[in-house]
Amino acid sequence: MSPRAARWILWLAALAMLPLPMLLFGAQIPVTRYLLLAGVSAMLIVTEGSGQIPILMLVLFVAHALVYAAVLWLVCWFWVRAWERYAPSWLLPTTTAIVLVGLALAIGFNAYVTPFASVEPRASLLSVLQ
Repeated sequence: MSPRAARWILWLAALAMLPLPMLLFGAQIPVTRYLLLAGVSAMLIVTEGSGQIPILMLVLFVAHALVYAAVLWLVCWFWVRAWERYAPSWLLPTTTAIVLVGLALAIGFNAYVTPFASVEPRASLLSVLQ
């Protein structure tokens, strides 16, 4: 596996699975949920008109998504660069193991705190992206 492919795979997996905090609400959700909420806020602005609250919510969600995406990209870049330098032949097995263990933990445990949930405040990955 090339370092570039490993970096992309780890970054996309982190965007989809890693619970990250949201300011003002106490949530712990993945970046994909921030993008989903940003899309809902944008549709609300388009259909209902733009008041101050929907615009602030849209800015909050987009800012969180962009900052976290950049930070996660840097973390993945440094990790792959370090791993490539010390054990390049182990890049494929470790990348695969990290993604699979992360996916198992995200699906198996209620690791996400979702104040905007309709069912329960703590959820697994399958519930948080509904």
